[in-house]
Amino acid sequence: MSDEKDRTVVYIGPAFHGLASYSVFAKGRYPFPVQELIKERPHIADLMVPISELQNARKNIKKQGHILHYYLTHLNDK
Repeated sequence: MSDEKDRTVVYIGPAFHGLASYSVFAKGRYPFPVQELIKERPHIADLMVPISELQNARKNIKKQGHILHYYLTHLNDK
């Protein structure tokens, strides 16, 4: 069961057309529209966190200086 949780990720960034906040995926298995968004905004993939780390990730994304905060604030970088 823990292996299954480790392979399941949650997107913790803002919503985009075709990708809602807190969408859940099997790691690496993203639908085509999400794959296209990741090509346009690579940091979307960095904001896919394992479900087991969701609670900490939600705290850390708000902390200036944390890598998740960096990914969030640089989503439009290519």
